[in-house]
Amino acid sequence: MLNAEDLRTINKANAADTSPPLDIAEGWLFWFEKRGERMLKDAAKLGYTELAVDLPIEIAGSFDRPALVLIQKTLRGLLDGCFVGFVEDEYQGKPICRLFISW
Repeated sequence: MLNAEDLRTINKANAADTSPPLDIAEGWLFWFEKRGERMLKDAAKLGYTELAVDLPIEIAGSFDRPALVLIQKTLRGLLDGCFVGFVEDEYQGKPICRLFISW
C-alpha cells in the first residue's frame, strides 16, 4: 500500500506536466472507463440515484469548455439513459465544476 510520501513523490513527478486540458480529459476518461462503472454500481447498491464526481483540477478549476464537452459527450455515449452534466462547487475558496451523473 502507498503511504503519503509515495503519493507526494508521484505528485512532484507530475507537477511539471503542462498537458493541455483536452489531453488531461482524455486521460481522465480512460481512468473513468476502468473505474467509473464500479463507482456507479456501488452508488446504486447504496440506494443513490445520482453521483457527483471530481474532475482533474486543471479542468475543474479552468472550466475548460472543450474538455468539459468531450467528457460530457463521451460519458453520454457510455452511460445510456443517464443524465450527465456539471455543477458548480467550491474548492479552497475558488469556483470549480464537478461532474454530475443521475439515473
